[in-house]
Amino acid sequence: MIELKTANHSDLTRIAQYMAHENRCAFIDNNKSEIFDYLNEIHSSSRKAVIYLEEDSIIVGAVAGDICDDNNTIEVIGPFVDKEIRGCEKYLQQMVLLMQELNKDYRLKFFIDDKNEFVKQFIINNNGMITSSNCNMTLNLEDFAADKNVSSVDVQCVDYTKSLQDENIKQQVERLHDMIFSTAYYNSDTIMKKINDSNILSCCIVNRKVVSYAFYNTEDESYIDFSATDKNERGRGFG
Repeated sequence: MIELKTANHSDLTRIAQYMAHENRCAFIDNNKSEIFDYLNEIHSSSRKAVIYLEEDSIIVGAVAGDICDDNNTIEVIGPFVDKEIRGCEKYLQQMVLLMQELNKDYRLKFFIDDKNEFVKQFIINNNGMITSSNCNMTLNLEDFAADKNVSSVDVQCVDYTKSLQDENIKQQVERLHDMIFSTAYYNSDTIMKKINDSNILSCCIVNRKVVSYAFYNTEDESYIDFSATDKNERGRGFG
């Protein structure tokens, strides 16, 4: 018999191991220890955001959600389920419905690997919409070469926190972000609220104009959430 459960802290190691094996999520890796750290952070919330399926003491499905109070959304990791289970789509639906029931005032946003056709179709079948497409990229410092065209331009690169009083820069970044990432999981207001010592917003400015920006996290390793360049300034190396 398959049981639907909300996770206790003692369940997280097994769930992380299951997700590391099954994972087809767009931004969480297959490293078990990293998944456990992520689940542990999510689970520290007083709300129920980690749910799993168990059959004969074996995990056969799981879903987790990072609850974002600033924009009333839940960034959903999964859902994952063993496709060999009879009626597996029904169990996917049960996990998602329970997460929504436990967090009624929040919209669910799913982050699904592009190759995960099974879950993508499940979301569409349940009136979900694909609103944007993202990609993961890796750049090694030894492979990076700055565009030589930049050297002839007076470029100023600043962290937004150092120019906090400059409302003009703030508004330019907000316009640029909301235009390019209109359906992304963070809007400009959320980004501005998240800025701190580890969540950095860096801007590239030419003649008082923000031509490019990057929003990234430096807590353990550099993780870039967003990077964008004004469409009229692309191809010049500002990014």
